Amino acid sequence: VGARDLPDVEQEVLRGVYRGLPAFDPALAAQPESALRGWLFGICERQAAGHRRAEVRRGEVLCPSDELGARLAGPGLEDVALAAERHVILYELLAELPLRRRAVLLAYDIEGVAMKDVALALGLPENTAWNCRRLGLEDLRRAWKRLAARRRR
Repeated sequence: VGARDLPDVEQEVLRGVYRGLPAFDPALAAQPESALRGWLFGICERQAAGHRRAEVRRGEVLCPSDELGARLAGPGLEDVALAAERHVILYELLAELPLRRRAVLLAYDIEGVAMKDVALALGLPENTAWNCRRLGLEDLRRAWKRLAARRRR
């Protein structure tokens, strides 16, 4: 979600938490200590996906570097610029993945949510979630190779 739309999506996430909190039971999770994180991830993922679908319907292009200019003014200009470029590249590569695979990769590999809780949040069997991760990593590798080939030209 771009920085300009983040407050709106945050508000929708909070509304989703408020609506779902009475039914939330961490004892039902495979790992109760990370159940809250997985449950929150599921809400965030659905709200971000809904926001992205709305942007596509409106014909908007999502740009993850909304605040790049403001961040470049601080110390460590080169490090900040490299980190921003890596973030943009990763975002472009992840954007090419199917939604379910991207959600599993983000939750498990980036956020560190247990796979059982990722599967529960996405309504998938655990083996299917593991398969989504495997296929997502393969898709990510292929997208990286395509990007590298385009940049060499």
